[in-house]
Amino acid sequence: MLNVINLRKLALTLVIAIGCHMMSWGADTLSFPSSVTTTKTLVPAIYRIDGHHIIETGATLNVQPGVILLFEYDAVIEVRGGLNVNGEPRNFVQIYSEDTAKNGRGFVIVGGDNSKITFTYTRFSSLHKPIQFNKNWSRTAVKFQNNEFVDLSGSGVFFEIRELDKILTNQTVKITIDHNTFGNNSGSLMLAECSGELIQLELTNNVFSRNEFIGRELNGIFTTPIFMNYNSLPGRGSKPLIRNNSICYNFGSLVMSDTVEFFPVYLTAVGSSDFLDVNENYFGDNAKADFDAYQEDMSTSRRAPLLLYDKLQQKPSSDVNGHVYKVGVNGARVDDLNSNIEINATTDQFELVANRPLRVGKKFRINYVHLEDDTLRYEQLEHKIDFSNGNQLIGIQIKDRLLKMGKNGYIKIQGLEDENGFIAPAVNIGLKSFLMKNNVFISGYDDFRRIPKLIQSTPRVYYTGDNPIPSGSASDTGDIFIDSELIDPEDSMLRKDYWDAGILVGTTMYFGDLAYTNITLSLPNARPNLGFRFGYNLTDRYRIELSQNSMVIAGADDRSSIIGSQRGTNFDRGLSFRTWIYDIGVSGEYRLYRFRKIKNIIPSFFAGVSVYYFQPQAEVDGVYYNLRNVGTEGQRQDGSIYAYNRFSVAIPMGIKLSRHLNRNTLVSVSYTYNKLFTDYLDDVSTGPFQSYDQITSVNKDLGPVAYELANPNDMKPGLNRSASGDYDGYSFFGVTFTRKFSF
Repeated sequence: MLNVINLRKLALTLVIAIGCHMMSWGADTLSFPSSVTTTKTLVPAIYRIDGHHIIETGATLNVQPGVILLFEYDAVIEVRGGLNVNGEPRNFVQIYSEDTAKNGRGFVIVGGDNSKITFTYTRFSSLHKPIQFNKNWSRTAVKFQNNEFVDLSGSGVFFEIRELDKILTNQTVKITIDHNTFGNNSGSLMLAECSGELIQLELTNNVFSRNEFIGRELNGIFTTPIFMNYNSLPGRGSKPLIRNNSICYNFGSLVMSDTVEFFPVYLTAVGSSDFLDVNENYFGDNAKADFDAYQEDMSTSRRAPLLLYDKLQQKPSSDVNGHVYKVGVNGARVDDLNSNIEINATTDQFELVANRPLRVGKKFRINYVHLEDDTLRYEQLEHKIDFSNGNQLIGIQIKDRLLKMGKNGYIKIQGLEDENGFIAPAVNIGLKSFLMKNNVFISGYDDFRRIPKLIQSTPRVYYTGDNPIPSGSASDTGDIFIDSELIDPEDSMLRKDYWDAGILVGTTMYFGDLAYTNITLSLPNARPNLGFRFGYNLTDRYRIELSQNSMVIAGADDRSSIIGSQRGTNFDRGLSFRTWIYDIGVSGEYRLYRFRKIKNIIPSFFAGVSVYYFQPQAEVDGVYYNLRNVGTEGQRQDGSIYAYNRFSVAIPMGIKLSRHLNRNTLVSVSYTYNKLFTDYLDDVSTGPFQSYDQITSVNKDLGPVAYELANPNDMKPGLNRSASGDYDGYSFFGVTFTRKFSF
């Protein structure tokens, strides 16, 4: 009995031992087969590629989601048969080099096997040339859909499809390159054959963004994200379909010891075809002017098709993978090669606008990159991050003191991703200034990426908002991505150095000797006002404005008012007036906060100086007369022609509340008070009432009308017309509609 028990214990021990061994074996890196001769499937694991591996003719390799292919230096997989690499959203097949400094070669497709080449949801990085179709290849179909190609150099070309074998191919081969992301690469997608009787190319819904060709002379095959050889014969073969791609914010730079030159890059097309249609793609804000210059440079070459680009998209589609297409620093738009942003002690606010909702990924980092001796140091920064506008506007506040870490650095923001797991290409801010200030050192490197790196990897993130930071786990609950209609993120990002023009409508009130009440905001005192505004925004907070107003004010004695006793006249004067005022002025405005979201209501203060013209009038028998000519307080008794100057200076000051209606339109509500230096806005001051003879003698053309204007209730001559000698004033409430624009 004991022997049986001992045998059972021994058997159980063996089972547990074998199970543990199998579990540990499953966690180890597996060797990739040196030769695949039949159909084979790779299950989720890490596979090491060392040396030269072959997928034979007639064989097909299937790769399941979650597989990791780890290439050693110069390792290659030669594909003579079929290949199906199929990941899933948020569960990509990952293919990269074990040593990022010594890259593997990738896949080489050769021969004319009657099979397909398919890659979906695959992430390629740190490989010399992950995809290469050798000359005279053939397959039934080629599909690259929903993949990522990031951090690749490829010595100029990292994805290459050479000429098809016309003899081995007996039917049209469809080449689909759709919904992929090509970002942060220093190499190109090269299509050596885009047309022909046997090729149907579809290059659609891709993102080519933030690819950088640093230290290279302008050469299309090495300094543009896409290089195409497009030859065609009239009536033969299909045209390449290039639609709904976002090809934006890619640049080249020629770094020399004494200077640095920058140039935008998009795509290069050569060949004998007459035209290449690149409409219905997004190329950034300045693409049309760049294409105009490109056409002029290429017009003398018979090997360059004419580009058609009269119907470019104004913004990237939300259907393509997530990426950042606008960047702001401290409220200023900087995504432009003409912007030379220098990272300094005041650089602390960043705004990123994406084409679709983004969130924080597992590899999210914000680094300050600077050169120390011969090493690029990556310092992770303490920061606050805030998502708004349906997670398409990302605000970042930096808390570290950047210049204490090192001078002449730039900011690298990486690791944001969309709901399908596609990583948005990293955004480099201030890179142009960094390259210019370190050009002597950098010019000694053939590839900017070869400079040694030292990464300070301690995560430094903080968040003080009401909502949690969007992350992978949070978005799976459906709490992050809003299905409702999104507001254009650009609506809420204020940029500096722009102009605006607006129109104001409002009501004017007056302070003076004939006010209906002491309360200026009384509705009986209100009169209409129409104004025009023309402004220039120096920064996201400071603005200067040229303003013009046309308005009318009015007042009259009223016996029922208690103010009469305070004025000392009991309103027995019977005086009344209206005054037309036209002013023009310059003022400065200061906003208390920056515009961050479309719904923000931003308060501001303003003050300035203005010159105004005014003309008081009074009515007799339905006719209005100019009171300044009359001299109602005896001003003309000394022989003067007029009573007082009709032009004067004012100091306008006030407060304003502003809000965006859309990306280029604001509405503002404001109150403006004008400090004056005259008591004759209403033609009434402390001067004496005049007798009939005194008034009519200097107004012979008006006669009794002049006396009616100056002393309608026949007050005793010599009495003061008002008990107050204080300066008059006027103010107005207004609603202003402002349109932003640039020259």
